[in-house]
Amino acid sequence: MVEGEERAPERPDRVEAIRQATGETELMGQLAELVRETVEQVLAGTMTAAGQIGQIRHYIDQRYDQPIRLEEVAERFYLHPVYLSMVFKESVGETFQDYLKRLRMERAKELLATTRYRIDRIAALVGYDNAKYFYKVFKKETDFTPADFRRRQTDEPAGGARKEH
Repeated sequence: MVEGEERAPERPDRVEAIRQATGETELMGQLAELVRETVEQVLAGTMTAAGQIGQIRHYIDQRYDQPIRLEEVAERFYLHPVYLSMVFKESVGETFQDYLKRLRMERAKELLATTRYRIDRIAALVGYDNAKYFYKVFKKETDFTPADFRRRQTDEPAGGARKEH
């Protein structure tokens, strides 16, 4: 259970009312009420899972620089990995992995443009322990090597037009 999340209340009072029902009409009314309450709890649980996506995104946003696996996040938030994957894509519009990769690439671009850190250091700062793999992913996502991206950023004046050489 996630900290701060409330557990659905138990319904012993409803079960006891069903046991003590004296007539068919009263029994049917109590059963109908139990079904209604159960459906409400199920629907609230579904909405809670979708609502957790905000918490999950925050969790990823704070830890993108560390190894993050869907299975570990799902376990942390008490969700099945397949269910988390489905709800995440439905809510965010991209897969868990694509979201994480985009976040890492955005931060890498920012670091390349604003620092003189070595590429391997930037790779580590955005969650890649293998600089060669980072280089490959960056090139695939941006069509530039990290060094070429940095060079283009430093060659362009503030207005965005390239300098003539």
